Amino acid sequence: MIFSIKLYVFCKFTRQTTLKIELMKDFKRNIKYILLIVFYFFIIFPTISQTFEGKIVDSINYKGIENANIAILENKKGTITNKHGNFLIENVKIPITLQISCIGYETKTYKIKSTNLNKIHIIRLSPKVFLLDDVIITGNEVNLIYKDRNFSVLDFEIKNNTLILLIYKSNLNNCKLITLDLNGDTIFALTLKNKAKGLYKDIFSNIYLISNDDKLYQILLKNDSIKFKKPLSFKLLKNDLETYQFKLNEKYFFKDKSPVGDNINFGYIDEKQNETIFYSITDKDRVDNLYDELVFRKVIINKVHSDKIQKIVAKFYNHPALYFEKNFMFIEIQAAFFNIGDSIYILDEINNTLYKFNCNCEYIGQTKICFEDYDDSSNNHFDFKNYNNWKWKGNIIIDDYLNKVYLIYKNKIERTLINRLELNNGKVYKGIELKCSFIKKILIYNNLIYYLYKPVGSNENWALYKQNLD
Repeated sequence: MIFSIKLYVFCKFTRQTTLKIELMKDFKRNIKYILLIVFYFFIIFPTISQTFEGKIVDSINYKGIENANIAILENKKGTITNKHGNFLIENVKIPITLQISCIGYETKTYKIKSTNLNKIHIIRLSPKVFLLDDVIITGNEVNLIYKDRNFSVLDFEIKNNTLILLIYKSNLNNCKLITLDLNGDTIFALTLKNKAKGLYKDIFSNIYLISNDDKLYQILLKNDSIKFKKPLSFKLLKNDLETYQFKLNEKYFFKDKSPVGDNINFGYIDEKQNETIFYSITDKDRVDNLYDELVFRKVIINKVHSDKIQKIVAKFYNHPALYFEKNFMFIEIQAAFFNIGDSIYILDEINNTLYKFNCNCEYIGQTKICFEDYDDSSNNHFDFKNYNNWKWKGNIIIDDYLNKVYLIYKNKIERTLINRLELNNGKVYKGIELKCSFIKKILIYNNLIYYLYKPVGSNENWALYKQNLD
């Protein structure tokens, strides 16, 4: 009996030992395949060419940074961002290291790993600090109009030779509305009971206070005091207020940009709510290129007649095949639409032309836009929206006191160049450069520039400055 038990234990032990030996042999036989799999996932797979999509934004205001340089340190290749700050890198072997640089910003390196390619990467650049003293003499004197250690200027407007300032402290918990003369001397100050968002000026030159609950209070200046009319709903009126550019002879004038961004219509609505379009600008090159891309990507199999191309592009405008063309190849057309007295003007950047109409929208004439030092005898194409390193993006400012028109140019470090447009001959006369970056708001009145500024990255409050245009 004892011998049988010992024999059973011996046999069981022998079988287990034999099984372990066989498993060890199988493991050694298959280890090379296991190592190959590990090598593939950790060595080969990360180096497969992939696509990386990102966006470069300002770390202060989170706006996209245009023309930022993105360099791949591993292969010295790179790209630049579009007008929205977006960029796309194709056929890259991950992991890689990017170096992002742009004039006016600190250079930054950014590492991309294989585990984070399923999203658009937001990369923030920090602006370099440009300081502006209270008074600077650079041929044009800069004067400090309003600065307070406790209050920051949220917004301002000008009416009847009076500056209206909305100031605040403690996260908008304490707001004041103050009026100053054009030299900065205080006329009146009023403490507001509730928070405020800003000021708004409509096409009738009425100025409103926007409350925190989206109510509009029209501001009335009477006898060195401030009065308010009964509130209106800002949300209900916002579309109407932002639709119209100006009012002339009981007509409300508007400009309407197509969803594709290839066409702008200019028109008006009369007292009977009849809508009339009297002029249009079309960027035909943009439409044709988007259509060719749809054909090339085989989104459209059969070509259509030329008069149907615009409708086809509008139909497929949001198709993924047009992503690169929309964001990197073309910039939407810009146009300024304004009136001076009874004359109506359209500034067309596609054709570099200023068109003039009378108050009945009847065509009067046109003139080519060029800079004062431009050689008319040369055959070179002139593009007024690009001046050296400055770009015009459709912004104008009108001096209501002198009826002068100014074009606002920006450069890569968000400095501002103000050039005057002469309406009679279309000449653009070089004005002055404001020696500071990231200005918040600019108004021009009686040949003087008023603007809000604070040093980037500082703890100072927003202050109001004045500078002479001459």
